[in-house]
Amino acid sequence: MQQALRALDQIVAHVPSQDRNIVYKDVQLAIQSVNGSLVPKWESELVLKGTVPTMHMGQQYHTPVQFTLTGYPRHAPIVAVKPTEFMRPYTKARGYQMQPDGHVRTDYLVNWISGSNLSGLIADLRRRFDQEPPLYATAQPTRRRPPVQVDPQTQRKFTTYLENDILSKSHSSYPRTAIQRIIEDVSEAIQMYPTLIPKEHWVGSTCLVKLMGTVPTRYESAVYNIPVVIYVPQKYPSPQGGLPEVVVNPTADMSIKQNHRNVDSRGLVYCQYLSTWDESKYMKELVAKVVEIFEGEPPVYAVSRRQQPQPQYQYQPQQQMQRPPAQAKPTPPKLEEKLRGNVKVSKADDDAKACIVCYENLKDCVLMPCKHMCVCAACLKDLVSMDDKRACPMCREPIEDVILNIYS
Repeated sequence: MQQALRALDQIVAHVPSQDRNIVYKDVQLAIQSVNGSLVPKWESELVLKGTVPTMHMGQQYHTPVQFTLTGYPRHAPIVAVKPTEFMRPYTKARGYQMQPDGHVRTDYLVNWISGSNLSGLIADLRRRFDQEPPLYATAQPTRRRPPVQVDPQTQRKFTTYLENDILSKSHSSYPRTAIQRIIEDVSEAIQMYPTLIPKEHWVGSTCLVKLMGTVPTRYESAVYNIPVVIYVPQKYPSPQGGLPEVVVNPTADMSIKQNHRNVDSRGLVYCQYLSTWDESKYMKELVAKVVEIFEGEPPVYAVSRRQQPQPQYQYQPQQQMQRPPAQAKPTPPKLEEKLRGNVKVSKADDDAKACIVCYENLKDCVLMPCKHMCVCAACLKDLVSMDDKRACPMCREPIEDVILNIYS
């Protein structure tokens, strides 16, 4: 929310002086009414972009909208619903009008008079959207993957390494059908980030490929080289058991930042790009997204001497994570058992880290298998008890398991 309010302080200077005070006050109240999910921008006129939270049948949704404040407050704002790639508008009749281009008309807008304001309009929209949502989610379409353009010398060098040092191992279990894809993706990533070096990684008797090295990130006008490891699983690039894993690998004079929004205490990186991974995605784009995250919030900081050994992430191929034999290890607890009794929650000190349901507690639960970290343990417990489908609030994928209190 503070970021949106700071943006408003800079943008309001473009508003005509006779309307500046009332516009500033109304937009400020509107941003606060949605907990900062609307952000002001200046695009030759004042525009509010973002989402408004709505509640329908016990589930909370975030409807993407845009408010264009042309001639405000004398003229009503122009309201448009902005569906994402995986949303479609409802075509059934409703208590408001929505045109094919997403523009919305309500009685509040039609009867706009002196005294009408942006906060009242948002409250009216939320009430109507609660009753009849304007959008519904669709399945993610399969994108056609364009051909990869890689420097022939880089690709030839990695192909030789892959064939001689990895595939020649008697226990390497990469399927032959995936070899060319791995060659293309890893070669392309190495070409873009030459500080990453392919190496073999043994897990038991299985030989896999990993990329080790650093990725350059810019933070506060300085460039830092963040050490990382990227594991290429056996089922790569399938979204079912084939997601690459990115892990921050701090040196002896580095420590992983606690309570990082995208990196857990072991260094494992979570991001939206991985949560929506499919076979059309690129490894180079994954690395670019990770660099973007690190530039917004560095995952490590320098220390003179590491006081305690940090927990290290141990990569395990997903196909080897089978149910243990009887009497070998206890069966992992079910979702209901993990959430039984009083669950631990912490207050969020930043709106960006707040649970998207209650907006108060720290979001510290990783939902599996989608890997979204968007809710606190208390809200997840209510969600599981009320929703038979147990769907993730962000992507609606069924929740099979959860990692609780990721920052603890």
